[in-house]
Amino acid sequence: MCIRDRCNTTVKINSNTQLNVVWDLRLFDYKDTIEEITDQAKNEAKMEKNLNKIEEKWKDVQFELMPHKGSADIKILKMSDENFETLEEHQVIIQNMFASKFLAYFETTVVKWQKWLAAIFEVIQLLGDVQKSWSFLENLFIYSEEVKKELP
Repeated sequence: MCIRDRCNTTVKINSNTQLNVVWDLRLFDYKDTIEEITDQAKNEAKMEKNLNKIEEKWKDVQFELMPHKGSADIKILKMSDENFETLEEHQVIIQNMFASKFLAYFETTVVKWQKWLAAIFEVIQLLGDVQKSWSFLENLFIYSEEVKKELP
């Protein structure tokens, strides 16, 4: 709700409005209301800025192909440490938004980002688990002469 509605005023203020017109609006009688509205606007703007920052970051993040144990033939997928730290930071920011009383306007977007960031985190964890398993089994399947004899 805007100040005009809450203060029952219809005057439009622009760069040509004189101070006496503003004074005659008696906005000082609505101090608490105006503070509440501006506080809400300030917090919503901060939330919007954080959501835009999160969206801007994640639209271009890619996994890196890294050589496995110095091998040029075998690559592993990895997210940079910087991007992983940013992921954790953004998850905290999103979680804090759920505690905000100003969430209502952005709730759909915040829920979407909570799910997307959780999915990214889960993929990274699963990818790490699979690659650790491969590292463990690699010696058995690639370097073991006994296993090579048994496999077709």
